[in-house]
Amino acid sequence: MRLSLSNLRPVLRVAPAIALAAALWPGSGATAAPRKAAAQAAQEARLLSLPDAVRLALTAYPRIEGATHAEQAAEHELRSAEALKLPRLSLQNILKESDNFKRFTPLGPIGPILSDINNDSAAITGAVLELPVYVGDRLAILPRIAEKKKEAQQQLKRKLVQDVILEILELYLQVLLGDKEIKIEAERLRALEAQSRQMQEQAKGDPLTAPQMLELELSAAERRQKLAASRAGVEESRRKLATLTGLAPGVALEMVPAFEMRELEGTPEDMLQTARAENPELRLLEIAHAAAGEEIGLAASEEKPQVNFRADYFNNRPFTRPENQSNIWTVALMTTWNLFDGGHSDQEKKKARSKVREARAEVAAGVRQLDLQVRHAYSTLVESRKLLDGLEKNIELARNVLDTVTEKFQVNILSRADLLEARINLSRAILNRDRVSSTVLRSRAALFRLMGRLEPDVFKSAAFPAGNAGGRS
Repeated sequence: MRLSLSNLRPVLRVAPAIALAAALWPGSGATAAPRKAAAQAAQEARLLSLPDAVRLALTAYPRIEGATHAEQAAEHELRSAEALKLPRLSLQNILKESDNFKRFTPLGPIGPILSDINNDSAAITGAVLELPVYVGDRLAILPRIAEKKKEAQQQLKRKLVQDVILEILELYLQVLLGDKEIKIEAERLRALEAQSRQMQEQAKGDPLTAPQMLELELSAAERRQKLAASRAGVEESRRKLATLTGLAPGVALEMVPAFEMRELEGTPEDMLQTARAENPELRLLEIAHAAAGEEIGLAASEEKPQVNFRADYFNNRPFTRPENQSNIWTVALMTTWNLFDGGHSDQEKKKARSKVREARAEVAAGVRQLDLQVRHAYSTLVESRKLLDGLEKNIELARNVLDTVTEKFQVNILSRADLLEARINLSRAILNRDRVSSTVLRSRAALFRLMGRLEPDVFKSAAFPAGNAGGRS
């Protein structure tokens, strides 16, 4: 059996867990301080799979909760619009203050009379029933507009959820590939440092080797800078991932490279038709177009007569003269017709028609843009898959070279630097394969997103080799 880093990787993975278990086992002889430090390290570390990251993000992301509340508000607005056609019953109570005034009677029994009149204070209590009989198409249009707003909020939530899933996938791949790039850069730096030390030992103060040594030092300094930048970038992606998933920003996240994505189904034309029917952005444009059309009817209803039914019943009870109480009831059919409004309703209709034309143009532009994005994502997917076969051959070739170099190193034909370079070449070949695999994943996720089907169940855990960051493609 060939012994290599890939064979040792499972052992290296479980080694920290074995060490931790040994430290915490009763009677192991370990002190309390190492046990406490090991337990704290175990609590701070977090093994995070891609499906778990997606689930946590959709649960913890505040904007998704806000979108849920906005959707509920749109539902309440729809119920409110539907209630406008129902009768309204209200109770009214009026307290009337007394009023003393003079009344002049020119033809009294003995001539003109000026008398005091006391209008007693009273409580007027009653009920009013109102019902819209005809208000044009307003009562039918307002619920339809509210329904469009509700659909728009649902599409906005779908868009937000799928954008979060896409961002989680991007950050996850950045961390996976970034960790591998850091390992390769660290190996290269160690090789340069080893080569520099070897040259210093061989030179023994020879001034002719100074330029070569300076060049090695400069190369090592560049590698250190690149390594520091790579580590900073990966840590930034880790912090963003922790923030999106609701975890503490300082938690040590370890990504699980074993996952798979559901396969795409259908031809490119099928995907295009699905995207035109279910893409959230395009659906929002279509909903805006339909809502703008309803606005035309709403503006036109302002020019039509409005008929409302009203029935009221009141009891008038004076405070000082209860015997004078009376009951009053009224039934009325009230008609209002706006004959002239200075051209306001006409301008409202023109504005609504302009909005319809604008929304129609936006839908047409959205369809073209969507077609372009779907074809580009599918083309990228196809081209990336073609590259994978050649990259797998490169990995096999790099493994064979490493085996040959290892054999020659064991018999002192090649140096340790040659062995380290062969290992780096194998790591680079695997990294190149993983980069293309991640491009395949991104393209597939982009197609799911464009079709409006990037749901949490698209990803699931799987037992793939740790070297394949992309899983199945």
